[in-house]
Amino acid sequence: MNRTTELVSTNSIVVADRLREDFGDISGLAESIREHGLLHPLTIDQDNKLIAGERRLRAMKELGFLEVEVRRWSLLDENERREIELEENIRRKDLTSFERSKNLVELAQVAKEVAAQEVFTDSVKTPKGGRPPKSLVPEAKVAERIGVPAQTIRDAKKHVAAAETYPVLQKPGWKAYQAMEAAEVIEKLPEEDRQPVARLIDQPGIPPDKAISMLRNVASQTQEERKEVVKLAQSTDSRDRTLAITKAAKVPPMPDERIAMLGQAERHLQKAISTRPTDPEASELKEMVSTIRRLIRSMEGNTHGVRTQDSAA
Repeated sequence: MNRTTELVSTNSIVVADRLREDFGDISGLAESIREHGLLHPLTIDQDNKLIAGERRLRAMKELGFLEVEVRRWSLLDENERREIELEENIRRKDLTSFERSKNLVELAQVAKEVAAQEVFTDSVKTPKGGRPPKSLVPEAKVAERIGVPAQTIRDAKKHVAAAETYPVLQKPGWKAYQAMEAAEVIEKLPEEDRQPVARLIDQPGIPPDKAISMLRNVASQTQEERKEVVKLAQSTDSRDRTLAITKAAKVPPMPDERIAMLGQAERHLQKAISTRPTDPEASELKEMVSTIRRLIRSMEGNTHGVRTQDSAA
């Protein structure tokens, strides 16, 4: 592969199908280029096909530039082209941890293909029409080729496998080490409980560290306790799902705000009774107080996971 740097017409660059679908704030990038210039040239192949830098190209066109600086790679085959594209892609700062790992795994696979082809071309003979064996390329060679430690590549593979098995671990807030730690805890659970428990932590407002703590709590529960959490988590009743989260997090259940309202109503009724205790209406007010107290006891029972016949009805 040979590389040169040159100026080419922006309209001469051919954009084929790309990895990126969301181009983000092109106008903001254009303003940055206007102020600071193009810090990183685009990458194209021998046929002017874009390999990397579509956002930069769009921004340059928005600014009205007729020419743009590019790095041209010549004599690229499809694997080599893909290798360069992926290598530039993993340097982006806006990738999630999962996207970065997934790109790195694919880059390592492509780099292994390219390296195997180079070894085959130099010294290996295979039957006509055969493919050069990738097993000829050691892991260390691939790591050296893409400039990434072999252990980092292995961790990326584990990260991708974990996040694809449990999609909640693909979310932007999850770092690679957190996803692998969470998956390790989940995998210790009985197989039938793994996906329901993983879905339990897939809730807004639960950060990764708290989610991992919840997973460890569930893993430490007895089989009966865990079955109850799983059953509550799969309920169509939002109160049950909330209770499942509180049991997994080992925190007191959220109080029912209606209990406080009813308590306030009881106090007002007691005050009304005390002002005129001999009035005929006092007995009816006392019955209302008894009814409110019964409701409060029932609701407090539900808050702690006790579903009475009245509340279930």
